[in-house]
Amino acid sequence: MSEATVRRRVKNLLSQKIIDVVACVDPSRVGLEVEALVFLQTDLDKLTQIGQQLCVMEEVRQLIYTSGRQDLVVWLALPSSDQLLPFLTQRIASIPGIKSTQISSILRVGKRPQDWCLPDVDLPRAPASPGPLILLVDDDADFCAAAKMVLQVEGYRVRACCDGRGALACLQDCSPQLILLDLIIETPLAGLELAQSLKESERLQGVPILAVSAIRSTEWGNKLPPPEQMPFDGFVDKPIEPGVLLEQVDRLIGGGRAH
Repeated sequence: MSEATVRRRVKNLLSQKIIDVVACVDPSRVGLEVEALVFLQTDLDKLTQIGQQLCVMEEVRQLIYTSGRQDLVVWLALPSSDQLLPFLTQRIASIPGIKSTQISSILRVGKRPQDWCLPDVDLPRAPASPGPLILLVDDDADFCAAAKMVLQVEGYRVRACCDGRGALACLQDCSPQLILLDLIIETPLAGLELAQSLKESERLQGVPILAVSAIRSTEWGNKLPPPEQMPFDGFVDKPIEPGVLLEQVDRLIGGGRAH
């Protein structure tokens, strides 16, 4: 194979973001003797902010967003074990929205990412069916970004809009299987009014609405109707953990995710 061919193929792989050319550093060779994994549970509306703050910390080698019981996995590299406790109690603990922290010291790394080789076999892939569509109505951009990421990882499709007018426009050309609705959007009770109008729509009969809102912790909480009169199929308070959100979504949709 000629050098020109190799260069062309490498250029194509780089442009398609299939490969990246980087320098791989062995932490122990540059004085970073201690590596550890920190597992974090967070409030969903703070997830992206927490990730952004962790990414700029020089001690963080890798940051992974996960589904399941933990929301973030942080891979640390530190000069000594004496610096681990201050990092957790001063750096990590100072970030708002972290609910719990677990840590495991890395005793030995048997295989690093740069040691992985692409398998030679061609694995057959069944065409994936599109997952259920969820309409997310919330004016909190951080919450929307985090919720969308969590739901898409689990196979759901998500369309997001920031107010009632946007939601009605989206509903003109899409048929969601679930609507996630904040109640405090244009006005403190705009979400409630939107839910009432959606429940009266013949076309949207049978589409469940899950209210996700902090309204019950505000002065407007006493303006809500009694539970039996609420136009929702579920209500969860913010802040909400990603796992709780997924449980409620699965309950209302029936776990019909794409595979």
